[in-house]
Amino acid sequence: MLTRAELADRVGRRRLRVAANCSDAELDAVLDGLPAGASDDLTGRVADAASRIDTAIGDAVAEVASAVAQRYAVSTVTAAPMLKRLAADRALFHLHADVVPEDLEERRDHSLKLLAALRAGKRLVTDAAGSPYPRIGGPQVSAPEPILTGADGALAGY
Repeated sequence: MLTRAELADRVGRRRLRVAANCSDAELDAVLDGLPAGASDDLTGRVADAASRIDTAIGDAVAEVASAVAQRYAVSTVTAAPMLKRLAADRALFHLHADVVPEDLEERRDHSLKLLAALRAGKRLVTDAAGSPYPRIGGPQVSAPEPILTGADGALAGY
């Protein structure tokens, strides 16, 4: 649903580097691959940073998917730009651990409210053009035969 590169594009490389607590070279290696002849020390630090970023992305995607799973198909979760943005915000929040910047606290609150509205069906997931994604079927309701069956709604036969 959300790749490392998409996360960097959405939040910015600098902000991702700060949140993941890594250097520019380490983040470049996480996003673009290790340079030829990289030291074992750099390789280990890059692996740690990649693991932190992947864990944050996985946690964020799981949150978003669980919020909309009863209303939308999995393919919607992986494709919808709005859900990618929410996942990016949630991943950045998870990466910050204990010290979260104030603006990110506000984004977190907004994302949680939006996820709650999506879960409740008060908001729709839309594609980039603004068209709503199709929702999966809801619960099936059955009812007994209607009591009023006459042409004018009167009780038939009484």
